Amino acid sequence: MNELVTITGIAAGGDGVGRLADGRAVFVPRAAPGERVRLKPDGLTLHKSFARGELDTVLEPVATRVTPPCPHYAHDRCGGCQLQHLAYDAQLAAKRAIVGDALRRIGKLDVPDPEIVEAVEEWRYRTEIVLGVKAATIGDVGRVGLQVQPGVRLASSIHLCSSGRCASSIVVTLMYRVRSVVPSGGGESKSAPPRKTTFTETS
Repeated sequence: MNELVTITGIAAGGDGVGRLADGRAVFVPRAAPGERVRLKPDGLTLHKSFARGELDTVLEPVATRVTPPCPHYAHDRCGGCQLQHLAYDAQLAAKRAIVGDALRRIGKLDVPDPEIVEAVEEWRYRTEIVLGVKAATIGDVGRVGLQVQPGVRLASSIHLCSSGRCASSIVVTLMYRVRSVVPSGGGESKSAPPRKTTFTETS
């Protein structure tokens, strides 16, 4: 199946939202509202009332699409960020739309999209990260990683902040420390979800 989809909205979590030929809503990571995209033939998962697709080609990009500055954003399927393919102003607009939709659709409030307070810095404003920590067992290695897709975690999360654009320096330092004491191996794990460890900058 080689689906062509027009992205008409953006969902909580950053996925672009469109419709398949059969009418089902499809959620496509790294796609932006207004774009015409082609989905990967083997990357479409159908559910009863919706679907999830993987982006293959952006046939008609929007003017606000940019090249993600982090090399891991697309190639490693890092789940730490969801909107790096959009210019910062478009990211802010998307966040306003996501919150406004939740207030109207879930909260049943008749309100416009709320105003948003911009971060002082476009990058490195993140002060909290949640890592999955899986201890080594017989026949398997330990893993520390950010969730990249449901049930899949990147093994070597230490590299996710190598561009210096992700979390604050304090949070990155903490991540280096935990990574140094938990042995890890390459590849991805689809086993049972590991325990979660949260690092937060408090001052």
